[in-house]
Amino acid sequence: MDIKLRLFRPEDFDAFHAMNSEFDVVKMTSSWPFPADVDFTRMRMNTPEARTGQVSVIDVDREFAGTVGGVGGGLGYMLVPAFWGKGIMTRAVALKLAQCFGDRSLAEIKACVWHDNPASARVLEKLGFKQSHQCRDYCKARDAEVEAIHFKLTREDWQLSLENRGSIA
Repeated sequence: MDIKLRLFRPEDFDAFHAMNSEFDVVKMTSSWPFPADVDFTRMRMNTPEARTGQVSVIDVDREFAGTVGGVGGGLGYMLVPAFWGKGIMTRAVALKLAQCFGDRSLAEIKACVWHDNPASARVLEKLGFKQSHQCRDYCKARDAEVEAIHFKLTREDWQLSLENRGSIA
């Protein structure tokens, strides 16, 4: 399986919008609306962060599989349900972390998952993230406050994680 990160292409719109039309996907984010909004999807494909690759498409064998972003020290990601449970997100996040920590001034990266998303928490833990705290945050798709688990990964812990996995990116 060939997994890589790339910039958005105009032809990604349908797959991107379809992914964000899945409640099981967007209920795990904080800011995506449900039902999906065409203008919001189009806007998110064309932000400065998306145009510069801070937010990337996850490409699996030349197919749109999801997105991963590292913006301002924060990490976020989404995956098309057909790709769940295959280790794709762990690899995609590892690639994004290498990009993010390529900025030598970045000391840590933060991420947050909802309490009912253990698979996402496991992705972070496999890559060296440690829980920092828990709180309640607002989820737009659910229109409710949800228990959130916050994680952080320091540059030092990232390096240790790479060494433990036998890979230096």
